[in-house]
Amino acid sequence: MPNANKNNEALIVGAKIKELRLLKGLTQEQLSETIGIDNKRLSRIETGKSLPSLKIAKDLEKFFDFNFSELIADSNLDINIPPNKIFIQSVNILNSAKTDKERLCYLEALKHTQKCLEICNLPKSTENN
Repeated sequence: MPNANKNNEALIVGAKIKELRLLKGLTQEQLSETIGIDNKRLSRIETGKSLPSLKIAKDLEKFFDFNFSELIADSNLDINIPPNKIFIQSVNILNSAKTDKERLCYLEALKHTQKCLEICNLPKSTENN
């Protein structure tokens, strides 16, 4: 199932790019302009419809100081984090915000986490473990 694996990688990379963008408080337009790509291209990458080219990936890695190849390698591990813990971690990050701008950025990231959980048919919260 190489195609399913590629789709999974595209979703993981796209979600991470969106998360990093939101944490920096940037719109898609702002990030697109910063790294010199079309906004529609960035949208397709963030939604997992396509993977970034090598040049775009390198530009994103440099901008965010993040290694996407490590993200892909980690995604192939069989680690099962209960969905409620993912949600709780996101809420804790939101609560750690020190400014309104930071809080808004974290809130957008939290909304994204909720959407990802829904896409995966995972509950947003369950009993506390």
